[in-house]
Amino acid sequence: MNKSETPVVSRFAPSPTGRMHLGNLFTALMSWLVARKNGGKWILRIEDLDPQRSRLEYAQQIEESEIIANFGSVNKHIVMAKETERKFLVKDESWREHCGEGTRFVQTYLNTNPDSTVRLRIAGSRAFITVKSRNHGIERCEWEYEIPEQDAREMIEECDTSPVIDKTRYRDGRWEIDVFHGALAGLVVAEIELDSPDESIALPAYIGREISDDARYYNSSLANSGEVPE
Repeated sequence: MNKSETPVVSRFAPSPTGRMHLGNLFTALMSWLVARKNGGKWILRIEDLDPQRSRLEYAQQIEESEIIANFGSVNKHIVMAKETERKFLVKDESWREHCGEGTRFVQTYLNTNPDSTVRLRIAGSRAFITVKSRNHGIERCEWEYEIPEQDAREMIEECDTSPVIDKTRYRDGRWEIDVFHGALAGLVVAEIELDSPDESIALPAYIGREISDDARYYNSSLANSGEVPE
């Protein structure tokens, strides 16, 4: 392939350490214009090169920002190399006072081996495939990629997967509250992404017993058991 035939690939690679600002937007726009002018491909790549300050909520804000959405078709490669979270049972309904409309999640697992969990998730009209390593305390590695929703539905239909988990996710600031349906109805779990394993957090009134280290409450375990742990 000669130089004139080489496709142009331009990328915007922010670290999710804060909300989008004008400098980010200018860089994203310039890289997109280069790709557009040359009929090439524009890639959004998000990496937590600064694991102490990276947060999933910032990565989601970058993805969902208006300027990114207006770029149209985007080839996304999203990497969040560390996931640090704590999980709790929810003991009452007071969280609903702080949350708006939730998002329905349908998810299953292509592999439930705790050393290399592979999750397939449809969240509203978007779909993701996620690979996770074994937990080390409340921390583990995670790699997540957005895929076409139709591809995800075909994988669920055609591949040998775990039973499907059906739940609705609500947000209360940094907290995510999952209300499970079907065979897992009655289970409500709250989780929060941390900046570091030793970060101190204030617990809302609705937070109950911590289950961060209880493998029975891993979503992959719930998918296999099909029942709420006693």
